[in-house]
Amino acid sequence: MKSHLSRVSLSLLLAACLLLVPACGKGSNHALNEAEQQIPSGDVQEPPAEQPEAQVLYKTPLTGMPLDEPTTQRPLAIMVNNAPQARPQSGLGEADIVYEVLAEGGVTRLVAIYQSGGNVAKIGPIRSIRPYLIELGESYHGITVHARCQQ
Repeated sequence: MKSHLSRVSLSLLLAACLLLVPACGKGSNHALNEAEQQIPSGDVQEPPAEQPEAQVLYKTPLTGMPLDEPTTQRPLAIMVNNAPQARPQSGLGEADIVYEVLAEGGVTRLVAIYQSGGNVAKIGPIRSIRPYLIELGESYHGITVHARCQQ
């Protein structure tokens, strides 16, 4: 009996809420219509005319920035050291995309993807890559750049 009463009261509460929600929406539209009616027609300002955008023929594939000619350069995926001793790194600001990835033992490395061009004077320090990070560079059809450990 008690659960039946709680179901009934819950149903009544839900029905009351459903009736209130549509009523709230009608009031806001009505107030908006009154405000629109009070604006004199002589005081209406037209929005400024939009300037036509310059036609962009080419864009960089990774950033969407405009280019003068299409890019044919494959991206470079470069593994950069992110250890505190290796900071500050060089050339990360010119990268199109930078990923911070876990290498091992809580240490991270940076994978910087370059394609937009520009002259980057120095990138680094470059570190060795892990096999599971090769796929990241290859997902951009890029050339992977890393340090090779001598054995």
